[in-house]
Amino acid sequence: MVKNGEIQSPALGVLHEFGHALHDLENNSNFIENSSISIPLYHDKEEQITIDNIETPAALKLGEPIRKNHGGKAVLVPTPTYNRK
Repeated sequence: MVKNGEIQSPALGVLHEFGHALHDLENNSNFIENSSISIPLYHDKEEQITIDNIETPAALKLGEPIRKNHGGKAVLVPTPTYNRK
C-alpha cells in the first residue's frame, strides 16, 4: 500500500525487485553514480532509480498507483495482479 492508501499489485513489487537484480547483473554502478537524483524520500540512489526508471513506467502502463518515495505497507490481497487506485 502506498502512502495515500492505494494498493500496488504484488506483481509490480516483484518487478521492482527484478529491477535491483538488473542493476546488479549489468554492474550499473556508473549509471547510479552519474544520475542526477535527490534521495530524501528514498533510502538510497538505487531505490530511487529503480522506482523512477522501472517501477513507475510499469505502474503507469498498467494503471496502477505510483510511489513518490520508497515507503509502503504490505497488505494481503486476493491475487498477484490485484491493485486499487
